[in-house]
Amino acid sequence: MELRATTFADAELVSSWVSSPEELLTFAGPKLHFPLDPQALLDTSLEGWQVRSLFFEGRLVGTGSFTLRDGAVHLGRLMVDPQRRGEGLGRVLVTELLEHARLHNPELARCLRATLNVASGNVAARRLYESLDFSVTGEEADHGRTWLAMTRALEPHASQSCL
Repeated sequence: MELRATTFADAELVSSWVSSPEELLTFAGPKLHFPLDPQALLDTSLEGWQVRSLFFEGRLVGTGSFTLRDGAVHLGRLMVDPQRRGEGLGRVLVTELLEHARLHNPELARCLRATLNVASGNVAARRLYESLDFSVTGEEADHGRTWLAMTRALEPHASQSCL
């Protein structure tokens, strides 16, 4: 598995995975619009997001983003290739994103929490996050949906000395 910065070509492929406005809302929340413009996905980096792509055997199998939010590593826009779902790649994606974020970003290495939001109806994603020790810490209604805020504790990162 390899996690690397998302290119325009990667974003084009990810855009092809999103087949409806409903699916885009589930994947990206209300800020992006259908059909998903690859450049719009990359432009989230202007808001502090770092967009990454997960590759397996040279093929793009997932994407996700991270940023610093309220003193936590915040994950967002997590998606696995629809043809590869159910293979454990979502677990790998979340784990790799958290490790990468903390290893390559000193301000994120100090974070002791990870957060994300998920549509309450996205049962598969919620189960995945719960299996990775995320727990529901709140909910909010937005754009006709209920979104669950989820949080998990992080161990101090090996790159940071504990005082």
